[in-house]
Amino acid sequence: MDLWYATLPAPFARQIKAVAEEPVIGGLRYNIGCHTPWSPQETVKRVLAAAGSKELWLDLKGGQLRVERWSLPPAGQIILNHKIIKLGLPAKILFRHEDEWLDIAAYDGNEIFVDPVPGKVIGQGQAANIRTEELILDSYLTKADTEFIEAGNAMGIHRFMLSYVEKESDIASVFDLDPKAIIAAKIETPKGLDFVREIYPSYNREVRLLAACDDLYINIGQEDEMLDALYRIVDADPKAIAASRLFMSLQYQDRPALSDLSHYRLLQAMGYKSFMLSDSLCARGPAFLRVAEWLKKSDKGERKQCWWNDVRDHIKRFGFR
Repeated sequence: MDLWYATLPAPFARQIKAVAEEPVIGGLRYNIGCHTPWSPQETVKRVLAAAGSKELWLDLKGGQLRVERWSLPPAGQIILNHKIIKLGLPAKILFRHEDEWLDIAAYDGNEIFVDPVPGKVIGQGQAANIRTEELILDSYLTKADTEFIEAGNAMGIHRFMLSYVEKESDIASVFDLDPKAIIAAKIETPKGLDFVREIYPSYNREVRLLAACDDLYINIGQEDEMLDALYRIVDADPKAIAASRLFMSLQYQDRPALSDLSHYRLLQAMGYKSFMLSDSLCARGPAFLRVAEWLKKSDKGERKQCWWNDVRDHIKRFGFR
């Protein structure tokens, strides 16, 4: 039986109760990038109360780049949440929910200058992916990450998901603050895959891997390498979690689109047994209910699942790994 993780909405949302109490969901994730009117301590207290006895993970931002405040270039600045120490040019940036990679013409600390200038507002909190040969940030953990680690420690929460893990030092920065930490390292870049290959096999602390399919696919560059990357992650960690954009079609319709179903079955065939639903899907009541009902039927054996190994054999034959 698969283990499903869901993303908790903001603590003030009515939907949080439905997500936390859904029986088919075995674990919960809270994205600390979600804005609330409370301090990290009060936010964690409310999230923990909603989670009840279920396994709760705090998802830290780590090396993920986000827009720090609203901007309408060229009148407004594009300010990121990390100060850039060194950036190899040429470099390109893609803002989430946009289709066009923009050239980074220059940078100054946490301010970037892009060409062409975006024709619409760049939103606060909007994630950004940079393609470059070299990118050095001021630090891995953000100020908010540190505050939430400390708040979690005070309340007995030691499970953390880390975005954009690429180096052993990224993980070490969390263990320095919480020696009891249990970490899910989100693999989202080619350098993250290097970490899986070179560092993870000999790592002796409690770390599991998470394949963040959406950002990994964006950043991997060579799209035909994606399947090999997914195999590499689950082969390194049989308990790896697969996440990003699972069953998104159920936001708009009553049954999964063929592409969604195929994506899920392919991940199963590769060996994944743990999955995580996205923020937007869990925040929408009817959509989340449709996913939960579909998963319940699947767990009851109403959908044939006996062909996973055959599918995996076929995938190997076609040379995807």
